[in-house]
Amino acid sequence: MAVVLEIKDITKVESFEVIDPAGNQNSFAKFQDGLVYFKFPGESLTGVWTYKVKMYSDAIIPSQGFTVDVTITETDEDAVIALATTNKINTVVKEISEKIIISTSLFRGTVPIIGASVECRVQGPGGFVSMFPLKDSGQGFPDITAQDGIYSGYLKQFATSPGTYSIGITVTDNNGNASLEKTRGDSPIIGSIL
Repeated sequence: MAVVLEIKDITKVESFEVIDPAGNQNSFAKFQDGLVYFKFPGESLTGVWTYKVKMYSDAIIPSQGFTVDVTITETDEDAVIALATTNKINTVVKEISEKIIISTSLFRGTVPIIGASVECRVQGPGGFVSMFPLKDSGQGFPDITAQDGIYSGYLKQFATSPGTYSIGITVTDNNGNASLEKTRGDSPIIGSIL
């Protein structure tokens, strides 16, 4: 697993810390080629990983902000992979009227997982928190294709002050209702993921 902080001027970063699900703090990131990053070889703990970025007191956060990317390489064909994204990658949202779409692709190998429960938690400036489900319904709000393994929803509320937001995604098997679609010839076969 690699956790990478991308910011225009890395000299503004005082510290970058990643905390694993067991509470272990990893504080000695590598600074190289405009990136601040951690690499965790081998198997990574399952659970919630968090990060903390501290800027020097005289540093001003750049107008384009910064991004933190997490890349996980998984070779096990049974691994369930969830990839989250938004429709505003590397852009600054200047108007709260802009529609922000948050999506999570949920697959086992190349096969979409359907019927899962996907919840999004967005945190922002001043203690702002918004929680909402991401759906794979195909009803166009904003998901346009049902049961393709892509769960999406709109962020409808914003903090009252400008700043940086963080997104957390929680995926469950929806009380045993999640499954994956397998194909045999031209016929789909629905099978449990457990």
